[in-house]
Amino acid sequence: MLVTALLCCEGQLFRWHSTDSEVTDMPPGPQPLRQLSTIALHFSWEAIWTDGQRAEEELSGEIPIETVLARLVPEDAARLAKVRNIGIAAHIDSGKTTCTERVLFYTGRTKHIHEVRGKDGVGAKMDSMDLEREKGITIQSAATFCNWVKKDENGVDQKYHVNLIDTPGHIDFTIEVERALRVLDGAVLVLCAVSGVQSQTITVDRQMKRYDVPRVSFINKMDRMGANPWKAVDQINKKLKIAAASLQVPIGVEDGFKGVVDLIEMKAVYFEGPSG
Repeated sequence: MLVTALLCCEGQLFRWHSTDSEVTDMPPGPQPLRQLSTIALHFSWEAIWTDGQRAEEELSGEIPIETVLARLVPEDAARLAKVRNIGIAAHIDSGKTTCTERVLFYTGRTKHIHEVRGKDGVGAKMDSMDLEREKGITIQSAATFCNWVKKDENGVDQKYHVNLIDTPGHIDFTIEVERALRVLDGAVLVLCAVSGVQSQTITVDRQMKRYDVPRVSFINKMDRMGANPWKAVDQINKKLKIAAASLQVPIGVEDGFKGVVDLIEMKAVYFEGPSG
């Protein structure tokens, strides 16, 4: 009879093999390996984790991404290479849920754009709780997904799967942001063009730095009175200590806001119609 088991001795994980046909008891539990020599059966021990891997995982509390990738089969590695976990975080009332609604609409996940607070009688898709729709705030993190098609270097369309996480902005629910940031590949830091960097913006930025989450800043509410995107960029540089540069230049501000100029593609994009 072939018996295989996993045992943990002296903090190390081992695989135990036995071919004895009269095995009735398992070897003793966690204790020094030298005491196992008293067992009459013949055991072969094979260390599954090396000392270096075990020390690194114990120190960080997480399995290194290189170790995870090395264990993946090629099919799973190719599939996961096109999956992204993206979170949207910001100070309260900066427009996180509103931006999420637009992402879902422009990627084809929803057919209509709904507003926060349920002004149209429906409410935002990401605000599933009645209290969230009544108060117009996000209380718990909400996750959804969408697909985005992008051409590769050969001009072939490649579809990417994006897991989108909308997080709360109020400080009372900041633990929801903390939980979401632990699984993100990247984040969008939304700022108000009028208020710029605010108190919870600094808190969210500190959380992103703690988990090494790369981010892109998105300046929202450019059509409001007093909007000044350059003030927000300057505050990112000074208050958040991040070397920020604008990738887009707005065409007009406040009531005259008509679109943006993409400095990467060197193209002007104008907003037309009720859905932009």
